[in-house]
Amino acid sequence: MSRAYPTYYLVARKEVDFVTKYFGVEIKWQSTVTPSDFPRVPIREKILLSRHDLAFHEPRNSP
Repeated sequence: MSRAYPTYYLVARKEVDFVTKYFGVEIKWQSTVTPSDFPRVPIREKILLSRHDLAFHEPRNSP
């Protein structure tokens, strides 16, 4: 069984964190990000997130 799209994308030692058939997602653990932070790969639709763009929640069962 093969996948319809790869789960990663690697070109010239540049890797994108998450790739679907339609877009790629790159997550940077920085306060702010700019478009130049996305690896130079031939993906048309790109989503670039910083650590402030993500919300982290404590697990429900934490003491």
